[in-house]
Amino acid sequence: MRRFALLLVLCTVVALVGPGRCGTARAFFPDTSEVRRAVEKHCDGVRGYRADLSFAGFPSLLVQEQGGKEAWSRLTLSGSGSSRTVVAARLGSGRTVSEAFPASLAVPLPLVHLWTRPLTWWESRGLDSDVRSYGFAGDQGCLVLGGDQDPVQLWLAAETFVPVRAVFSGRFGRWQLTWEEIRQVGNLSLPHALRIQSGSAPELRGRIAWQQTGGETSLSVSPVSFRSAYAGVLPAADGDPVVSLVQRLPLLSDLP
Repeated sequence: MRRFALLLVLCTVVALVGPGRCGTARAFFPDTSEVRRAVEKHCDGVRGYRADLSFAGFPSLLVQEQGGKEAWSRLTLSGSGSSRTVVAARLGSGRTVSEAFPASLAVPLPLVHLWTRPLTWWESRGLDSDVRSYGFAGDQGCLVLGGDQDPVQLWLAAETFVPVRAVFSGRFGRWQLTWEEIRQVGNLSLPHALRIQSGSAPELRGRIAWQQTGGETSLSVSPVSFRSAYAGVLPAADGDPVVSLVQRLPLLSDLP
């Protein structure tokens, strides 16, 4: 009931002041500690995930992400069906990459792992959660944490506080990652699409196919076994789809 009232306030304010964003002078905002608990509860349910990502314009590539509380792995496969081969492999924890094959290829952000981060993690990246406003991401009413010029801005669905959009500075200007088609799967609200925008770069759209949620919160693969499995992955030539895809994605180094 409280969240329905919150959404009603959002719609009323936008109707009064016009579309776009409204700030603290005109609206009621939930307590930050309540928001933090809600985001943490959501993150706890998703940890131990496995998901496959595909991207428009790159039909031959499939990205497989797996993650726990902090650790994550990211495999990029090329081909189709049983003939797929690994063309890039990354293993890390937080912002630290422990294994990267081939080493010459830049390391993209693990996009699903980013979506599962708690509010305290975003605050450690520069999010000011005391700066709040309301806005719409498409037709989704959102509580917006952080200012437009802050290092990080996070948009949460007004009713559920599930992450909808993350904005941060990077090598092409401001990255904007929007998680879309958020649907209930069991007792979790999960996105099934992703839209990536940055400056004048072409928009990149992706699909998310969830394979598992709520599994083990630590990865079963060790750096030694990961290295043994993927150290032989060879660098791709310029113009190869995997190189072109990485050039369109936010990198781990882009995040504050």
